[in-house]
Amino acid sequence: MNLTIRTKLTACFVVLIVLLAAVSAVTYINLNGISNKSQEVAEVWIVGILKLNEIKENTVNIHSAHLSLLADGTSADTEKQIAAISGDVAEMQSDLQAYEKTIISQEDRDLFAGFTAIWNEYAAMLPAITKAADAGQTDTAKRLIRELDPQYEKLSGQIGAILSLNDRGASEATKQSESLAKVSRTTVLVVSLAALLVAVVLFAVIHRIIADLRRMVVNVTQNAHSLAASSEEISVSANEVASGSMQQAESTVFTAEMVKEMTKAVQSVAQNSGHASELSDDAVKMAAIGEKALHEAMEGMQTISDKINELAGKSAQIGEIIDVIDDIADQTNLLALNAAIEAARAGDAGKGFAVVADEVRKLAERSGKATKEIGQLIKTIQHNTQQSVEAVHTGNDKAEHAGLAFNEITQAIRASSARISEIAAACEELSAQSTDIQNSVQTISSLTQQASAAMEETASASGDIAKMAESLSGAIANIHV
Repeated sequence: MNLTIRTKLTACFVVLIVLLAAVSAVTYINLNGISNKSQEVAEVWIVGILKLNEIKENTVNIHSAHLSLLADGTSADTEKQIAAISGDVAEMQSDLQAYEKTIISQEDRDLFAGFTAIWNEYAAMLPAITKAADAGQTDTAKRLIRELDPQYEKLSGQIGAILSLNDRGASEATKQSESLAKVSRTTVLVVSLAALLVAVVLFAVIHRIIADLRRMVVNVTQNAHSLAASSEEISVSANEVASGSMQQAESTVFTAEMVKEMTKAVQSVAQNSGHASELSDDAVKMAAIGEKALHEAMEGMQTISDKINELAGKSAQIGEIIDVIDDIADQTNLLALNAAIEAARAGDAGKGFAVVADEVRKLAERSGKATKEIGQLIKTIQHNTQQSVEAVHTGNDKAEHAGLAFNEITQAIRASSARISEIAAACEELSAQSTDIQNSVQTISSLTQQASAAMEETASASGDIAKMAESLSGAIANIHV
């Protein structure tokens, strides 16, 4: 990870500051703890022990004073003893209140509460002893004092327990103060060693930075000289590029004019292609009309063919009828012949019948002759009809071939129309692209002129950089690391 010099120095000084702050914080915290513990020892445990000793002393004094009341003495001595006992009791109450303010633990509070309860019982019996002693009732006073002995022993034991607790508290507070002092010394020593190590590292880093700066100054000096030389070369090259850019701009203007002329030619081709496309569309329409008329003619010829075929069928039926008539004529002729034979056999009686038979024979001959002529005519009609049918079929075939030719022509015209439309569209697209090319060439011309101006500015800036490099080289020469 590459860090700047500023970052490295800042990091080192920040570490030093953090270590110093840590030393200060730890020292402050430990000293504050030592101060608190010392204050606790001085204001709590020592004061408590002193007050407990006073309480213990007052307890002994009060008990001793009551024993002194039993000794022989004057009334003045007794009053003096009673006054001393009253003073000790009052001082005892004051010491108890003062000690209660120093209590900081629940164990101490419980022991003190037990002592206070015993003391209250003990103090409650003192007025009776004093009164009996003052009245000269020695036996009563002795008895009451003997009754107080167990309470006195309890008070002595309780005060001893409280004193032992305060001694332990003072010892523990003292040990904690010593522990805090030891931790503080250790922490200060460790952090100081760490700060010393960081200082050594900081010195090494700064020494290395100075060495790097020295090398950097040398490199910058060399680079400044190289920069000055390169700037002069860039200035010369920029002038040459600017000159070439001006020539390129002039060539670009000429190219723009040529592209403009080409655009006009392409637009003309596009217009002509559009007219050709329209003519192709008209030809397609005319071919479609001709193809439709041809189909209608083919349908009419097919109708004629059907009618001729129907006529041929009727002629065949007539031929069959004529054959029947011819058969009838032959039979009639045969019957007339038989009738003539029979009439000849009959003689004169059969002459009239012979005449009729002869007329019937003649009629049959004429009928047969007529049927033969009609049959010949029907055969001629059938032959001509067959030729007409064949001619119609031939016409249909030719019309069909013509229809196929029309279809191929129509398809060719449509294909040509599509090609022409594609050519027209391509010409329009080419025209648009030519316009774009013309605009691009104009843009290139403008950019070339701008580039030429920029190169001139670059040449000027390179000269300024060369001067700045020389100034930088002179300034670096004055730097001593």
